[in-house]
Order: sequence, then structure tokens, then C-alpha cells
Amino acid sequence: MYSVVKTYVPRGFSALEASLEVSILPGLPSFSMSGVKEGQRHEMENRLRAALKNNGFRWPQGRIIVAISPAWLQKSGSSFDLPAAVGILEASEQIVPRKKQDFAFLGELGLDACLRRVPGIFTCLELAAENKQIVPVIPRANRTEALSFPHCPVALARDLDEALAYCEGHKEAALPQLDTSTAVNSRAEGRELLASFSGDSLIILGLSLALAGWHPLFLLGSPGSGKSMLAELAVSLLPPLHEEDSYLLKKVYSVAEKRSYEPPGEGVRPFLSPHHSVTAMALTGGGSPVIPGLFSLAHKGVLFLDELNEYEAEKIEALREPLQNGEIALARGHDYVVLPADFLLIAAANPCRCGYFLEGNGRCHCTEREVRRYLSKVSGPIRDRFPIGLILKQLSGSALLETISQSEAKIKEAGQLCEKIKEAHEIAYLRCREQGLPPVLNGRCRCADLAEHWALPEDVLMLAKERAVHYHLSARSFRQVLSLARTSADLEGRTTVSRNDLDIAIFFKSNLEKNLSKARLEAERRCN
Repeated sequence: MYSVVKTYVPRGFSALEASLEVSILPGLPSFSMSGVKEGQRHEMENRLRAALKNNGFRWPQGRIIVAISPAWLQKSGSSFDLPAAVGILEASEQIVPRKKQDFAFLGELGLDACLRRVPGIFTCLELAAENKQIVPVIPRANRTEALSFPHCPVALARDLDEALAYCEGHKEAALPQLDTSTAVNSRAEGRELLASFSGDSLIILGLSLALAGWHPLFLLGSPGSGKSMLAELAVSLLPPLHEEDSYLLKKVYSVAEKRSYEPPGEGVRPFLSPHHSVTAMALTGGGSPVIPGLFSLAHKGVLFLDELNEYEAEKIEALREPLQNGEIALARGHDYVVLPADFLLIAAANPCRCGYFLEGNGRCHCTEREVRRYLSKVSGPIRDRFPIGLILKQLSGSALLETISQSEAKIKEAGQLCEKIKEAHEIAYLRCREQGLPPVLNGRCRCADLAEHWALPEDVLMLAKERAVHYHLSARSFRQVLSLARTSADLEGRTTVSRNDLDIAIFFKSNLEKNLSKARLEAERRCN
């Protein structure tokens, strides 16, 4: 008695076609599955035994041998439950699956024979969409992933009975149908949040530049000054995701297996704010096969690292590669995977242990040495990767009242800012396409001739050189300043970069150090 069932095996960011073979031989009752650890094999046997008996089938007597071809594949996870159940039932002649060869089966079985969601289905459906002769039978709980392939028939099953109905010819596969329910308008919520945010106009300008050009943003300020609120509303001010970016993000979330982080809605950008106790592997990803981490889950969205100087050095240094390239390369065992990690980094920190070093109201009693030690946890090379630094201070009494009220004028201004950011994105993408470059925002541009690409006049370049010498800018910082100046011009819809744009870029690049230096001098005078 023998059966072979088609299936797919998720392997990190891809999938492979496979065959699950079942043979029932005479002998003492036993269940074996090649290439699976003893604990996983025992759990799978218990699930299969209970699911079949609770669904009215019998557990075959004899030696049940399950093998997956090709044999070199790493066997892990619970997606083999459904194909194994179909194979056992056919091998024991309890069903006659007339159309079994037209389907590939994936899914985890509950003890009551219901089908539960399994991770990595997206990559399997991607492979099935290329070979349209095979229809995947998957749990109905994975319907969200199936919606990404509207032209590929998919058989969605709630339980084992419904899955068997497909291969016995009693039910036909169909194209997945979109929900008619309307999604929440997160951009409207962002406008309302921004309208209630009361702060310096320079803070709004700095946030606008970060969002328009995809420039990392560093927020330094006292507790309760609005750092977290500013980061949360940032993702709502960004334009909706493009279709190809949304597709890639769905793939990342399907593979990630981190169900505590639900995938964002259609066209909505992710916002992740991990605690500083998160592990380095959770941030970067890893494992075997490689699973995406939070850097990849935040792709094309906002990654907010609050209390950055409380993060361990290993975690902060892991930011280098994604900030530079917009992706992260991982080598684990025999796997080498390049994962997308093009997120907008917003980091926040207090200037000292008590948090009031920059207030200048006498509440802070930290010494200069204590402040330097506190801020030194964020290394110079990492701080150098932030072209925009904002200082947030506690609000006055009148400003506090503005945070709990909204006016039509402020909501309208917030809506206009959303449109300006969207237009700045379109300008940057169009500029890249016209010059035959991949469409990227200014903060990610890697053009050989930036002066020509960004339309930088000669007088602006000469002034930039003088400013770079005066402020001791590194090569990276110099490039960031020019990129930020280009974004400033894009926000205003101007073709060429002006000297004022350069002054704005220099201001935000040097803002943190200037304010910290001023506060340190005041601290020295206070101590003396």
C-alpha cells in the first residue's frame, strides 16, 4: 500500500516543490518520518492519529513510513500534516482521490481535524502561481496570503473534510475574492495627530524632510516632550505603499512567523517600536532556514528605537548595513539570504540620566562627565548616520492646551503637508527614472555624479565645501547634507537647490552637537 502526494516546502525567502510518500508495510504498528527529529515526529503522529479518528477514519495497522522527496530537504514545521493525512488515507484505501495529482497540499491539522495557519505559505503560493497546472490546497486561515495572487486558483479548506472534497472531485478551486469592507484611513488619523501636536515649526520641518527624503531622524529631548508621539504620527504622514512594495512586505510577514507583529493593511506602512531588551537576532533575523527580523518587518515603514542609548552596542551597530544599503545579508549554516530592510529609522533618547539636561531650568544636576558617559553609548559612526537631529523641550502652559484641541486650519495644514511629502516622493522617483536609475528617494540615492543628478549649482557646491571644512564633516556627512538640501528643494517643488536649502541642511546636521555644546558650557558654569 503506497501513496504519493504533492506539496511545497517553504525555505526562508523561497519555496521548493516536493513529494510526500507514504507506505504502509506489515509489521508491528509504528510511525516513522525520515529527516525529522524524534520530538517533532511524535507530535506529528499524535496530531494525525487524533485528527483521523475524530473525523471518522481509522488509524492503519502496520508500519507507516513517511518520506519527503528530495531527501536532502530540511524537514521542519507543521505544514506536512495535511499531505501526510491525505497520503495515509489513500495508502490505507480509505479514500479514492481521483484528482489528487492536480493539487498540492499544505497545512497543520488540529486534533479535531481543522486546518490551522502555517507560516511561509506566501512563498509556496508564489511558486504555485508560476506553475498554474497545480492548485495549492491551504488552510482558510492563510486566505490573506492567497489574496496576493488573484489570478491563481487556490483551494481554501477549513478542515480535513473540505480538503478531501477537492481531491475527490466534489469541490472546485476558485480565485480568491477580496473583502468589500473598507480599510481604516490611517492618513486621516495622522493629520489629526499632527494637528494636535504643538511644537516648534523647525520640528515639523525636520520631520517633513525626514519623511520626504527617507533621512534617518534623531530626537533628543526631555521626558514627555513629544518624541514618541512625533514618531508615531510619522508613518501616517507617508504616502501609501506602492503595489510592488506591498507585495514584498506581505512576503516578509508570511515568512517571519512572528505573529505578535500583524501585517499592516493593504497599502499601509508598518510601524515597529521594539523594547531595548530585544535581542540582536530578533532585529536582524536569522535561524536555519533564515527568518526575517524586525529590520525586515519594518521594510518601507518606520522603525522607532526609543531610548537608543539603552540598547546594547551590538544591536546599535547592526543598524549600519540596513541604513547604508536598505537591505541586510545573513549567512546561517548553508543558507545565504539578502533580506529587504529599507526602513526609515527614527531614534530617540534623553540627553542625560534624569532627562532635563537641555531644559536650562535648573532641574538637571548631572555633571558634564555623566552626560558624556550617558550619550557615549551611541557611537560616533552611528550618530554620523543621522542627517537630521531635533531637540525637543517641554511645552509651555499655552502649548499644552493646544495639544488637546484641534482647529480646522491646523488639520488643513496637516493635510497639505501630507500632499507635499507625497509630491516630493514622486519628484525623486521621476528624477531617477529620467536618468535610468532605480527609483529611490534622496536618502537612498547612490548615483555616481550627484552634482548633476541633484541639480546642484556651482555656488551651492562651493558653499557646501566651506561649510564642510568649518563643521569638520566626514565624506558621509557631506553627502547627507547635499541629499538633505535636495529634499528641501523637492518639498518646495523647485528644480535646483538653493543656498537656503543648503543652510537648512547644515542646520539640522549640526543641530544636536551645537545644542549639546551649549548645554555643556552652561553645566560647567553651574559647577564652577
